[in-house]
Amino acid sequence: MKINLINLNFKIIMLFPLTTLFQTIFPPLNKIFFGLLLITFIPIYFNKINVKRVIIAFFTLLVMIYDLFITKGDLYNFNELFYFPFCILFFTYISENYEKLKQFLLNEKKYVFSIIFLWTFLVCISVFFDSSWINEWGEARYFGSFCMSVWRLAPTAMFIGTLILVYMIYYKNKRAIYLLVVPLFCFFMSGSRTYMVVGILLFLIAWYFYVNSRTNFLLSIIPVGIILFVAILNSSMIDKFISVSYSNDSYFDPLGTITNGRSIFWQADLVAFEQSSILNKFLGNGFNLIYDVNYEAFGGLVWAHNDFIQCLVSHGILGLALYLYSIVILIRNITKGKKYLFPLILAIIIWLFNAFFNMFYTYFCSMLSYSILLLIVRDGKRNFKFKRERSIIK
Repeated sequence: MKINLINLNFKIIMLFPLTTLFQTIFPPLNKIFFGLLLITFIPIYFNKINVKRVIIAFFTLLVMIYDLFITKGDLYNFNELFYFPFCILFFTYISENYEKLKQFLLNEKKYVFSIIFLWTFLVCISVFFDSSWINEWGEARYFGSFCMSVWRLAPTAMFIGTLILVYMIYYKNKRAIYLLVVPLFCFFMSGSRTYMVVGILLFLIAWYFYVNSRTNFLLSIIPVGIILFVAILNSSMIDKFISVSYSNDSYFDPLGTITNGRSIFWQADLVAFEQSSILNKFLGNGFNLIYDVNYEAFGGLVWAHNDFIQCLVSHGILGLALYLYSIVILIRNITKGKKYLFPLILAIIIWLFNAFFNMFYTYFCSMLSYSILLLIVRDGKRNFKFKRERSIIK
């Protein structure tokens, strides 16, 4: 029996919102599935001799080997070895083979729905577990579900929200938009301001295709905006805003307090890049330097929370160029036949806002779902009849 590696690879990708839910409970879970993902992806990537893909892979490997070689001590974050190169290679491949991804989504309606349903069911059940609620900022409790981490849950909600758009657009089930309530709950209760914005933008894309015309969309923006605003006021997010804006015990300046220290260590990161050698400016300063710089400036071993600074410091000008190239060709190739400009702009902002204020490629579920979102932006239609189904899945 011949195995279809492409379909198998895409099926593994669809499982990551579920595996990430239980990553804290069983830490090796995502590593196991990422290993399976690599086993199926590498043969696909190099299946046909493609000069451009080989060149991209060569320079990506060159950057990784150099940065690993000059890194001092043990890696602070072992996953960094995989986040950056996989993002570049995956986007490079999908930018040329997005029709295969689309065909997979069209053929696997029941599989896609099973992922949506199981994730939604598990997250709803987890609301009643004390372990799903975390005390982080201020006096509020923030929702982390079975992830027990607000940072892991929000990217899974992004992935599921994107699959709900697939169900709404590709399977023409208008009522699927109601399922976005659960991802939105996760965005608003997670305490991540970045993903709150990302979640609202994702909802606006869904709403844009849900309504029948531009006029109806514009007329509905104000009442929908009021509803979202009221939801935020009654969520944990408002406590996050208050705690980071009016904290009396913060040792940052006002801007540093609002940005959770980002403006402090971004400046230190750029100074470190400026002071690095010419070779390191081009190929990077290794995996650990940015953590050391941020620890000295911020008091914590954290990454840059900014894709562009992270790539520049850790992987150099070449690394940043590879990353930007992979993103640009992904967006350009998939959306070249787009019909509506507004949802495309929102999709680009989703990437840019996440990449600038939180980091995009290090949050695996968000990164994996982005090409699917671009497909929806390209193929989404308005003024067409949705199927009226008695149940969400037929």
